[in-house]
Amino acid sequence: MAGGLSLLDDMKRGMAEPPELVVSLQRIPELAFISGDSGAGLRIGALTSIREAEKSAAVASYPLLAAAISNIHS
Repeated sequence: MAGGLSLLDDMKRGMAEPPELVVSLQRIPELAFISGDSGAGLRIGALTSIREAEKSAAVASYPLLAAAISNIHS
């Protein structure tokens, strides 16, 4: 699981049942990446933090995405 905070919150509130199996992706460092640009397209790995995306020049080449990311934790 990567980015499963909403699932965990829903489970704590009793709004979701725990899945039969949860797999952690934390030990796969290759999933923490940002690559590309506005010409080549953008790829963001599952383990990339919001802060990393917010500071990324590649993400900055997508102004709407950059603005949305900057508002996630405001």
